[in-house]
Amino acid sequence: MLYLPTFPRLTLVLSRLIRAIAWALLVLGLLLGLAWGALHFWIVPRIGDFRPALERLAQQSLGVPVRIGEISAQSTGWAPSFELRDIELLNPEGRSALRLPKVWVAISVQSVLALKLEQLVLDEPELDVRLMANGALHVAGLEWDPSTKKDSATADWLFAQREVVIRGGTLHWTDERLHNATLAGLLSPLSAQTATPTTGTPSAAQTLSLRDLDLVLRNSARHHDVRLDATPPEGWGTRFVNVGRFSRGLLSIHPGRFNDWSGQLYAYFPQVDVAQLAGHLPLGVRVAAGQGSLRVWGDVAAGQWTGGTADVQLEGLKTTWTTEAAPLGFERLSGRLAAQVSPLGFEVSTQQLAFVSAQGLVWPGGNMALAGQKSGARSPSGRPIGLVCAARSGPSAAIDRCLAAPPANAGDSGPSWCFAVALARGLARPHPI
Repeated sequence: MLYLPTFPRLTLVLSRLIRAIAWALLVLGLLLGLAWGALHFWIVPRIGDFRPALERLAQQSLGVPVRIGEISAQSTGWAPSFELRDIELLNPEGRSALRLPKVWVAISVQSVLALKLEQLVLDEPELDVRLMANGALHVAGLEWDPSTKKDSATADWLFAQREVVIRGGTLHWTDERLHNATLAGLLSPLSAQTATPTTGTPSAAQTLSLRDLDLVLRNSARHHDVRLDATPPEGWGTRFVNVGRFSRGLLSIHPGRFNDWSGQLYAYFPQVDVAQLAGHLPLGVRVAAGQGSLRVWGDVAAGQWTGGTADVQLEGLKTTWTTEAAPLGFERLSGRLAAQVSPLGFEVSTQQLAFVSAQGLVWPGGNMALAGQKSGARSPSGRPIGLVCAARSGPSAAIDRCLAAPPANAGDSGPSWCFAVALARGLARPHPI
């Protein structure tokens, strides 16, 4: 007869462990049931009585005083939803800085366990956002400086929620830095040396008002996805869309610290007045006129713009690269423009660039690259590198001559003047690649 070995002590331990786990699950189920019952049958009908406590909790989370005018709740499924009306965020002086007519909040079991919201919906808010000359942001009168090491509790809370939605909002955007700076902007490597400092009193900053603004922000532990659709003012063009995908490093513990963000931005303008658009972007190029469509991709690393690509289809374009140079005019301009910047220098390139200049020069399409390093910058080998300009579809000899001997009235604007010559003159006759 076959005898199987027995382990009475192990069997006793396992039976007690299974019994303890079963009791723990039973107690946990009872606690969850009690919590669910208390939430739906005690808290939801009396949610208005908890308004002062919710105001204190919101103040601790956002870092600013919060006033809630009215609150109601509805039992929907496992977790209820809440509707808040006439919410006010107060500035340090105690005055209303931001008023939200209607806010809808949804929670779930998973979001409650993580101390977050499942969804936050803001209906028809009106926001006044101002970027000050020192880099600080004023959002509805509340100051937040992303350039300092001090973290914003409001930004951390906002970018920690699972989903934030704005429907039918209005945004008033003012950038004071653009009107207190010279041409040094995204394309400043081409024209920084020739920009004339602004004299006198800076002009008043212009405010851009966007209406019918819809925004969706989705956040996870290390990723942030955002989409914004808005309608610009009359004369600007048609409704446009912006999309961004960003990620943060493993060591980042503050979701609202933009210096930890890296990713890509995408913007599509089906029809836009580029002269109006350029007035609100730090391009470093003056645009006097131009109409057409734009698709723009931008790269962001550690919160800083590092480069981008633009597919353009424009008509009636007039630009000025430097204050001394004559304007560049194009009846039509289409193709792909790209730029990359780094601490060592810059690179600008084109692909399938075709244009008809204001003087009637026709260029059916070509590729070009212009690169350079800042003064004193050195390559990995330790050797200093100067400006490099190459046109794969044009007479490079003409470009070499303009680099070696820029015109007498161009001053230090040899690179930018050469770029203009390469576009408007040197590429007038196509050459095979």
